[in-house]
Amino acid sequence: MAGIRIRCRAHNQFEAERVFGAGFMEEKREAAQRAAAERGAGTVA
Repeated sequence: MAGIRIRCRAHNQFEAERVFGAGFMEEKREAAQRAAAERGAGTVA
């Protein structure tokens, strides 16, 4: 597979912010956190 790189979480985030912009990625992170809270992700049963 050409053009695919495996990165750690921090470097993946850095590259995403470089490519898509910090504001765009911040909005996506906030939306993901809201969605996780709505479905109760992270709760222990």
